[in-house]
Amino acid sequence: MSFLKMNHQELFQEATSFPIGINCVRAKSENTYRLILKITINLALVLKNNREFKIYVVPIRTPGKSLIGLMCAFFDDADEPLVLWRLLSPGTDTDDLLYAMQTKNVIVHVFDEQNRELLAYQATIDIPLVAKIRIEHCNIKEVNDTEFRTAADQAFDWFGQRTKNDDLDAITVRLGEPITPEDIFISYINNVDQKTIFTHTTLERMEPGYQQESDIINILSRIFKPEEIYHAPKRYYDKEEIADIVVVTNKICLIIQAKDSPNTVESMSRKLDRKRRTAIRLAKDAIKQLTGSLGYIKRSHGEPLRMILGSQEVSIDISGRSLLCLAVVRELFNNDGKHYLNEISRFWEKEKVPCLLLDYAELHMHTIFCKNEDGFVKQYHQTHEKIINEKTFFRRVFGIDDIPS
Repeated sequence: MSFLKMNHQELFQEATSFPIGINCVRAKSENTYRLILKITINLALVLKNNREFKIYVVPIRTPGKSLIGLMCAFFDDADEPLVLWRLLSPGTDTDDLLYAMQTKNVIVHVFDEQNRELLAYQATIDIPLVAKIRIEHCNIKEVNDTEFRTAADQAFDWFGQRTKNDDLDAITVRLGEPITPEDIFISYINNVDQKTIFTHTTLERMEPGYQQESDIINILSRIFKPEEIYHAPKRYYDKEEIADIVVVTNKICLIIQAKDSPNTVESMSRKLDRKRRTAIRLAKDAIKQLTGSLGYIKRSHGEPLRMILGSQEVSIDISGRSLLCLAVVRELFNNDGKHYLNEISRFWEKEKVPCLLLDYAELHMHTIFCKNEDGFVKQYHQTHEKIINEKTFFRRVFGIDDIPS
């Protein structure tokens, strides 16, 4: 149970209604502002270990408009930290957020992308003069989709070229006393394989496979029915695993292989170069495994797909379904796009079945913005076609025009 939900039920929906990033809420009965961080577990662990994060107040210029946004930085690497971007737009949540950053004491609630509260702290804020002036003189305006995307491009360019003075001008949020246990163990119910199972999540993960797969099933359940999702089905003749997850609907058969690394302080502290090499290796391994998964499923074409689930064998008619493949890893690095492109292109040339490579946060965003199977499949094909036709590792970024009505 969430600490915030237990103590302020009325704030929980407001606090967790945004896809990812930073927000602010305040109960009418109190004067304390609460910063809400909705982040993936790797960022949460960096935050817990560092006991602080930075907020850069980034100036943005689009034709006819001067804007500002916030770049939250979690320093697992001194030069290239993990970051989250928010362009500020008119609204009471923005007003509260800007006011909160100019106060001394706040409460920080840390949720994952599935609205599970992982951490909560008393915290203090140190705001340098430059950041304070930018906030006090900001002109917050509505933007269209083009301006939103232009602002994001500018912000990441600005951050990539920031100076030591820019680092000194960043707001620092320092964590104080925890107000929830820091080693929390969350149990929850998952519906999969046409049955209900109990599972759990933790912040630190020594062996991440099962928990990552359970998380992927949870977010896939936003757009697919529970009875369409099969976890770790096995081949009927030797009981070897077909894939981590298979989704079968009336239209598609989606084959998923997921690869993750331990989520520990040690793994988060590794050099960036090693993390990049690990991401490339995991992407290659996942796509290689998809070749084997696809081979088994193709061999059943024209006949029901036979799978072992637990101790039971099931047969599913997949005739007429489009075959789609998806590899999911913890994180991807834009600088290594050529390596990812090579793997996807080779798979397409060999199998003539589309394959996408997403990191976990991207899959989360796809299932947030694509409200149903048709929307998800449409974005899937558009992304794959762009990668193959333009020979570039295209990563879909959702904007204002993509917000579901």
